[in-house]
Order: sequence, then structure tokens, then C-alpha cells
Amino acid sequence: MSQDFTALLVAWLTERLPEARVCTQLPAGERLRDQLPVVRLRRAPGGQTTHAGETTVLVEVDAFDTDPEVVWATTHAVGEELGALSACFYQGSLIDDVQVHSGPGQATHPDPEVHRTFHIVRLVSRA
Repeated sequence: MSQDFTALLVAWLTERLPEARVCTQLPAGERLRDQLPVVRLRRAPGGQTTHAGETTVLVEVDAFDTDPEVVWATTHAVGEELGALSACFYQGSLIDDVQVHSGPGQATHPDPEVHRTFHIVRLVSRA
């Protein structure tokens, strides 16, 4: 059975960023505002698995908050914490490398008072 690397990253960030809600699905409607800052992770297209057992996955990471300074601080903290996962054995997987693949950038949100940043991270593992 293959490792769910998105769940692994959610667990890692939840342990290290107690001030943020880390999830794979945004809280619905007004509940989002009640739980800010929020970090959402979703598997992105791309990646590969080799016959040698090396797996590369891309994960989209979004941060949300009503304060632009908080959303950017959260974005940078996420990048630092994910980088700290490189060369670690965590939840039964050897994580060789975690790097920012693209971004960070800023995106719109349907609620004009909610700021959103995004980036794509690349994780390489020998699970």
C-alpha cells in the first residue's frame, strides 16, 4: 500500500504549527473565518514513482487569513517547517527532500477580506 504523503505533511505541520489549522479541506462558509489562520494541502498533478522505490509527489499548499501579514508569516513558516522534514524518517517513510517547487504567490479568495497565498512543494521519499 502506498503512503499518503498529503496526510503525512498535514501531520507534520499540525505538530509544528499549533497556531494554524492544517487541513485538506477548507471549513465551509463562515466557519473558515472562525478558524484562521488555515493551511490547506492538496495533492497536485505531477510526480512519479520509480522501480527503485523512489517517489516524488507535488502538493499544493494554500494559506488563508484576514491579515496579510499573518498569511505571509504563515506561508514562510510552512516553507521552513516543510524544509525541516528533509532527511528525516517520519511515519514510516524516509523523506529525502522537501523543497518549494513553485511560488509562493498570492491568489484571490471569494471573500475579499480573506487573503490567500499558495505554493507547490515537491517531496521525494523512499517509503
